[in-house]
Amino acid sequence: MWFYLALSAALASGISTVLSKKALRDVRPALLYWATVVISTPLIAFFAFKDGIPSLGIYFWIGIAGSVILYTVSRILHLRVIRDAQLSHVYPLIALTPIFTLIIASFPPLSERPSSFVILGAIVSLVGCYVLNINSLKEGLLEPFKILFKNKHAFLMLIAVALLGFVTVFDKIAITGTSPQNSIFALFAENIIITVVMAPYLFSGSRKIGIVSEILNNKTALIILGVL
Repeated sequence: MWFYLALSAALASGISTVLSKKALRDVRPALLYWATVVISTPLIAFFAFKDGIPSLGIYFWIGIAGSVILYTVSRILHLRVIRDAQLSHVYPLIALTPIFTLIIASFPPLSERPSSFVILGAIVSLVGCYVLNINSLKEGLLEPFKILFKNKHAFLMLIAVALLGFVTVFDKIAITGTSPQNSIFALFAENIIITVVMAPYLFSGSRKIGIVSEILNNKTALIILGVL
């Protein structure tokens, strides 16, 4: 069952990316990120409170603080890259996220040790990244990796992916800080913080009229992205 759920999540993510690129023609990255978080929050709230409010420990607050900050930076950077670059050149780099997560999770406080099978999966992802730039092989054996640092958009996507690896670890820390453990409640809390903290910046001063116009003119796309 988990395989099909994961496959469905990957499909939804792919569709969201394509729709996001289209929406980014008219909507700035920070607004697109904020709006989809706002729209998705009521849906998440239903599941977050279904089993009541869990007890919250210090790790919960540490986890959501780290997750909110890093995910916001990662997501806005990610949206800027897919807006400006060709998807086929940068989006496959998302597959490197598990590698960063495995490395970071091996250190305290999680101190998790991946199995040999998981390491093999990470190596496959790394090989995929190499194949992505295989056309540059004639310039040297390591050129497919070097090109990630020479191409501005690929490099920025790599930073976004690395940050996402940290986010996963902070999410798990936040979840372990709830009792009984409630992953959806942690996500709900993060969404509320993002919504409240970013709103004053987005709707301040002269930005207000432009922001409202962008939302109203692209409300259908934003609703679909929020639901996905």
